[in-house]
Amino acid sequence: MEEALFTQNEPIPRDFKVYCIDGVPRIVGVFNRNQEGKPEFDLLDLERELFIPWSEIFYWPPEKIQWKTAGRLENTLVDRAIQAGQFAKDILPMIDATDLFMSVDCYVVGANVYLGELTPRPGAVHAPDLRERFIRFLLAQN
Repeated sequence: MEEALFTQNEPIPRDFKVYCIDGVPRIVGVFNRNQEGKPEFDLLDLERELFIPWSEIFYWPPEKIQWKTAGRLENTLVDRAIQAGQFAKDILPMIDATDLFMSVDCYVVGANVYLGELTPRPGAVHAPDLRERFIRFLLAQN
């Protein structure tokens, strides 16, 4: 499916992972696999449109981090992340997602959002190396 959604600027479309807590979209992870070397990964707090750097999330030393962080997301990516969040918000009532921590993984191409998968307990944020402050941030979103 990813290959069918390519554009000239994104041969591999960016993956927007909308992390949802108790059926509410809270954070969007934006993965860019088109970079040379290590792909990029960024997080966006949907409520405040804040960028959250890796160092705020993981204790990992730099050599263990598989993804690099691009810095503040471009405005167009913020807009697309918000589109993904709205998409997740629209489809969550169709899923019994209460009491779940899950991600709605999707692709945003133009005005269209495509569902990739639904992931309970998403791997990117349930590792043992998470910072306590970030866990408290997630839990406080309820």
